[in-house]
Amino acid sequence: MNKNKKFLDLVQIVIGLIFFAFLSSQKEHVVEMIGNKFVPSRITIKKGDSIKFINKSKNFHNVVVEKLKIRTKLIKKGDSLVIKPSQVGDFSYYCQPHRAMGMTGEIIVE
Repeated sequence: MNKNKKFLDLVQIVIGLIFFAFLSSQKEHVVEMIGNKFVPSRITIKKGDSIKFINKSKNFHNVVVEKLKIRTKLIKKGDSLVIKPSQVGDFSYYCQPHRAMGMTGEIIVE
């Protein structure tokens, strides 16, 4: 019985380490919304990573990634939002109110 408990304890530790390694391998990247631009406008991430968009502009902005069916709410200066692309590939994105002004970008998910 004592050997079984030690074995189960060891299994729990290994599972915990694997889970921690998986979580720590994911990164959060930052894109700033400055004026009517995304900075940087092109970003490369790994599948599982997330992107935090921070609005540093006086304008309200959002993020639309049509191929991934992502359409966020508008956020004001000082607010942020996070997206987590679910597929590998190249995805163009834009701010809906400022798309005509060139507020566009590209996300490359590896």
